[in-house]
Order: sequence, then C-alpha cells, then structure tokens
Amino acid sequence: MQSAESEVDTTLSEQDKCEIRKSYRNALAPRQHVKILMELYLASREEIEEALGFTHKEARRPIRRHTDAGRPNTYAKHPIEVKRRIVGLVLSGMTYEEAGAMYDVSKNTVANWVMKYRRGELSPIMLKEEKADAKL
Repeated sequence: MQSAESEVDTTLSEQDKCEIRKSYRNALAPRQHVKILMELYLASREEIEEALGFTHKEARRPIRRHTDAGRPNTYAKHPIEVKRRIVGLVLSGMTYEEAGAMYDVSKNTVANWVMKYRRGELSPIMLKEEKADAKL
C-alpha cells in the first residue's frame, strides 16, 4: 500500500484557482481568509498567493492609502502661501486654534507646520517689512 502523502495531489487546478480568487474577493478579512484557503485546499501560503496573483510582498501588506490603490489623494493640500501665513501668525503670538480657524485648518495641522518650520523643513517666511527691504 502507498502512503497517504503520495496519493494527495497538491497542485491546484484552474477551477480551484478560480474558486480561490472568487472566495478571496468576497472575504471580509482577506488576511484571515488566506489562512482558511490554505486549510481548505491543503496548499501552502505561496500557492494560494500565486493563485491570487500576488507577489509575496503585496499579499502580506493590505492597501491602506488611496494612492497605493491608484486613487487620488483625499487630503486637502494647502498652498505654500497659506502655510507661510499661518506659521507667521503663530510665530507672532497667535494660538494654533486661532490661526487655524482663520483658514479652516485644524490645530494639529498648524502645529505640524510650525514644527516643520522650526526644524527647517518648511521654507523661510518673509514678512512684509523684509519684502520691502529686499526690493531696495
């Protein structure tokens, strides 16, 4: 008699691969579903990922950003002039909340801009007096 291991065919047929892809598309928790599919089809993670068409890295990292999924970024991007104005207001003594409320920007965003300015990551702010001196 032959052993049970030699009788089991571990290669996935095209129909199995199609069923795996369909099942994965409808899964609520894709990471957990890969484990379920491994047990159901008696296949390794690599075989399931190959059937799904994933590379090894893509299968383990879920898409969390819109840009990773090929969609446009949903965050509002403020022009650099607005950032400079708000940072200038904060540096002149206004609070984060007050400066942000003037331009409908959250206090955390304002705090991040000020922090970046102080680190030197945001370009320097030229006040009106400095602009007048620069023209002379």
